[in-house]
Amino acid sequence: MLRVLAVDDDLLMQSLLSSLLKRAGYETVIAEDGSSALEILARDSHFDVILSDIRMPKMDGLHLLDQLAIHHPHIPVIVSSAHSQSEIMTDAAGRDALYLPRPFTPEALLKAIHEAINLQTVMPALR
Repeated sequence: MLRVLAVDDDLLMQSLLSSLLKRAGYETVIAEDGSSALEILARDSHFDVILSDIRMPKMDGLHLLDQLAIHHPHIPVIVSSAHSQSEIMTDAAGRDALYLPRPFTPEALLKAIHEAINLQTVMPALR
């Protein structure tokens, strides 16, 4: 079973992501912000992909990306936000992450997850 670490501070989004990913056959672990995600990863880094919101308290998604690049470069990352998309797309691409604009459909989310995992498999040397 593929494992997803979903990082989002919105309780409704956490519930929606957990439900959607479970129905799609993924094991999903939820973190409420970047700091919580790093704590989870310190205990267990066996995730196939990380899905992270950008705007969060304590540690936002871009700072999380920086930490992931140092400590967990083998895990592909998808970032998602409804705010200033072109700037975030550029920041995400510069940090080797895929960008998924919000709002997104369940199909778009699952496609992004498959793309992130496939890119990691095809081009591991880039991470």
